[in-house]
Amino acid sequence: MQLLKLFFGTDKVTFTVTSANTNANPNTRVYTRFSDAALDVVEARVLQGIHTRTADRDGRKVGQSVARWVFKHALRPLEGGDDDHDEDND
Repeated sequence: MQLLKLFFGTDKVTFTVTSANTNANPNTRVYTRFSDAALDVVEARVLQGIHTRTADRDGRKVGQSVARWVFKHALRPLEGGDDDHDEDND
């Protein structure tokens, strides 16, 4: 979700997610922030016994760091974008 926050320039974006799983309750969720959806994913993984809360929290931190690096170094505008950040070797 960090990459989406960086791309849109905000965490506050309203979007709807619909599950194809017939057991999902509710089947459709509306989020007003990317971070709320990310927290739901963590909660679901913990409740299903897939991950521990610590593993998911630590994984999110690593993922956010990777997203920031990718956004800064790999994503580039298609046309007419600002390339001033190219010289930053962070």
